[in-house]
Amino acid sequence: MSEGVTLTFDRSASKHILDVFDWSLTNFGYLRDSDDILSSVTGHPVHINEFAGVVEYGGKPRPLRDDFNELIEYVKYRREQEVDDD
Repeated sequence: MSEGVTLTFDRSASKHILDVFDWSLTNFGYLRDSDDILSSVTGHPVHINEFAGVVEYGGKPRPLRDDFNELIEYVKYRREQEVDDD
């Protein structure tokens, strides 16, 4: 994923997106990469029912939860990145 790219999708595509990033689900429906449960940009584990997108965060793809606070945190992060690039 290139820097600053955001990928959003319809909920019906969630499992296909997992395949693209080589992510899977735990027995309880949380996203994981190998053996580690993936955390969102706010540090929360992401359940498949709240999986809303994938963003570049901290130099790697991270799942984005379907949550307003999550989106605000990501926007703040992107803003800081833009300021640092100036």
